[in-house]
Amino acid sequence: MGKNMWRKGAYIATSVLLLVWGCHCERSSGSSCHFSPPTILSISPSSLCQKGGTPVVLTGSGFSHVSEVFFDGTQTQAFTVESDTRIVALVPPHAEGIGGVSVENPCGSASLPIGILYYGSPKPSGILPSEGCTGGGGIISIFGTGFTDVISVSVNGANIPPISVSPTEITVQAPVGAPGAANVNVEITTTCGSGSLAASYMFSDLAFLATHPVVASEFIEQEGMAVNINSTILAVSQSGETTDTLAAVDHARSRAATILGLTNAVGSTLTRVSRVYIVQQSGPEIGVAATKTFTAQLSVLAQLALRVAKIRGKVGHRQIEELEAKIRQIPDVVENTIRKNGSKAEELAKKIKDKQVFFFLGRGISSATALEGRLKLMEIAYIPSIAYPAGESKHGPISLIEPGFPVVFVCPKDETHKTIIGNIMEMKARGASIISVIEEGDEEIKKLSDEYFEVAGSLPEALSPIAFVAPLQLLAYYMAVERGCNPDKPRNLAKSVTVR
Repeated sequence: MGKNMWRKGAYIATSVLLLVWGCHCERSSGSSCHFSPPTILSISPSSLCQKGGTPVVLTGSGFSHVSEVFFDGTQTQAFTVESDTRIVALVPPHAEGIGGVSVENPCGSASLPIGILYYGSPKPSGILPSEGCTGGGGIISIFGTGFTDVISVSVNGANIPPISVSPTEITVQAPVGAPGAANVNVEITTTCGSGSLAASYMFSDLAFLATHPVVASEFIEQEGMAVNINSTILAVSQSGETTDTLAAVDHARSRAATILGLTNAVGSTLTRVSRVYIVQQSGPEIGVAATKTFTAQLSVLAQLALRVAKIRGKVGHRQIEELEAKIRQIPDVVENTIRKNGSKAEELAKKIKDKQVFFFLGRGISSATALEGRLKLMEIAYIPSIAYPAGESKHGPISLIEPGFPVVFVCPKDETHKTIIGNIMEMKARGASIISVIEEGDEEIKKLSDEYFEVAGSLPEALSPIAFVAPLQLLAYYMAVERGCNPDKPRNLAKSVTVR
């Protein structure tokens, strides 16, 4: 097989060599080692093509004294001996994959075939059943590209021959006795907090996939030690240069996590360190505060969640077609909403420009919309604002309510509609001035509101923040203008935050 490793011009790393320091032993007969020879039990990921620069994790024993790591004779300094049983190393930049691992030191040697053994560059993109096989003997389908020359597949570390191979699909039978495939965890780390929160609702609602939004500056402390080779980190940064986000990504890479990136800047650092990245292509944003880049991020994240749902088989074809049609309608909905509410936002800003503090409340995915509305008002109009999930308002914030206190509710006609009406009535009973963002024709909430903005159209719950945030952005803009603030260049803020 060694002769074939050069087929199609692909360089395949076929072994890893570990050199050990401090071994006072000899190989001659009758001599003894002061520690056990190294043993490799597994390498992860074991079923993916690991290209140059990507991390792999070796597990086994006898690793404590390793001082050098070689991939097919090429030394790498990018490795960490985490314990006697675990090493994290980066594949050399020129490698196109790994076909096998060998470990050697003066006290012994070990080898282990790993991964998908291939000629070329296979790129797996999905697996069914998506939750893993229900038991040994189950049939698994792997989807992707470049599978023509695959000759072996590893399932939970066991190499098995494929049942069938085509350029885009491989079918294999799980080993008898296998309890199932390992789970994959997804985390979203971002400097765009409300965007990542909305994305977590999208992935849950559309793809039935649990995700965990984490503010980038808190990522290492909050999730750092929990990140591992089964984690996928989706890093979101408008500039692709935000220091907090890049620090979180560097930490996740050192823990062998898979990094995905979403940014608006081609060629940014985030695009270079991500295994896969998406450029949202929303064009340069002149103002410091994110408006169109925020809605563009939500649009991309919604499409990503929908694509994941399709791969996982969680959404029917008819529902996918309906959601795709709704996504195509978003530009018209947002444009009509801006036209419908521009003058209303300007007039309202004149009335409430002297208010000292605001509440923003929403339920479900609309709590993320409320957070973004609050942020814009603080950023460009310099008004202290508080945003909460509406159900939490009674646990403390409601004590601040007094006659005339402005409370902004985000109220799409979704499954939270009936409950949010109860929250509006709670605030109104205590004298709050109610400002609502509603769907066109929502007479019930319109009657309870002192002021309201209407979204011109109906969108599914998962897509609602993209349209419902537009009136809040308009309100923040006109509040800044009325208070004599420059909405494009707010004080003390920068477009790209380059310090931690």
